[in-house]
Amino acid sequence: MKRHTGVVGWIRNYLMLGLLWCFIVNVHAAVIGATSPLMVAAGPSTGMAKALDVGQVLGRQVALWPVGIWETILQPIFG
Repeated sequence: MKRHTGVVGWIRNYLMLGLLWCFIVNVHAAVIGATSPLMVAAGPSTGMAKALDVGQVLGRQVALWPVGIWETILQPIFG
């Protein structure tokens, strides 16, 4: 079994953490009854526009997960 090292491994780990963060954010919103970013994106639009909006939100949550962690968890702690 070949282990991914170098840049490929870093990118894979970064994206896996982003997917985990996206899952946690959306499940947490569903559990507490808040509106998740995915629900907002899937709102009144229809068809392809809705698919593009949801894809954009998912991409942003996965790619920018460090910003989400900062805004959601670290900023309230450190002020």
